[in-house]
Amino acid sequence: MAGGLKFKEAQTSMLVADSRSGVQVAAAEGSTKKADLAVGGALFGGGAGAAGGGYGNTNEGKIIAAAFMDNYNKIVTVVRNDPSLQRKVGSLKQEAAAGGTTKAGGGFNEGDVVVPKIANVKIMAGPSDTAKSLGTLPRGEELVVIGAEKDGYINVQGANGTGWVKVVLVQKR
Repeated sequence: MAGGLKFKEAQTSMLVADSRSGVQVAAAEGSTKKADLAVGGALFGGGAGAAGGGYGNTNEGKIIAAAFMDNYNKIVTVVRNDPSLQRKVGSLKQEAAAGGTTKAGGGFNEGDVVVPKIANVKIMAGPSDTAKSLGTLPRGEELVVIGAEKDGYINVQGANGTGWVKVVLVQKR
């Protein structure tokens, strides 16, 4: 009589991030364990033999896939329990018909401090792509919102003067 016991384990982690802001919105860890039991026996006197194995040929890929599935189920639970990560209507077509469009980076008020998300963001003389460029801003330069949003631009004041920058290129400090 012979036997054996093998253990396999996998752990995974997933992060869900907002692609516009780069902010992590959900995280979860998944894991799975598996034990393989192998039993074998032989009877030499009568010429008979027997062998058995329980999941003895399971490869590591199945273990890792099970850990990812556990992880995915936990991420879905996190998203379902957070109303800010859910759509208000059934489909994009219905949302467009209802007039509920989402503006990236919107929601700035006068006095808010914003910074460029990337280096070399252009500051313009007016709220237009065709307006005169007044210069570029380094990443991290603080700007104060001094006016309302217009045509996808926001009026700001920095250390070197005032101008307009694209809303999608700045974020609140």
